[in-house]
Amino acid sequence: MKTKKRTISFLLTIIMVISFFTPINVRAASELSTTVNIAEIMKYGNTPLTLKSEELFAAGYNYGDILNVSFLNNALKLPLCNNYSDVDSGCPGVFVKGENILL
Repeated sequence: MKTKKRTISFLLTIIMVISFFTPINVRAASELSTTVNIAEIMKYGNTPLTLKSEELFAAGYNYGDILNVSFLNNALKLPLCNNYSDVDSGCPGVFVKGENILL
């Protein structure tokens, strides 16, 4: 019985070591470089953009991707979120709400 457990443990260890050296195919990130306008400033400070969500997803972005957002003299790295709960309270993000994008 001990020999069987040791053999299984040994095989699992070998599989884990091999998996560390197996190359992973990473999709090259597409780039969407565009200028958008702020449509309005809403009650809680959300700012809907003129960029539509379908344009963002068509460029290959998915929820959880980190977006580089630049405005004036600021450059931010913000996550693309589906819900406000995807980030800590008070933290910025790029939120998809229907067809709209909120910053």
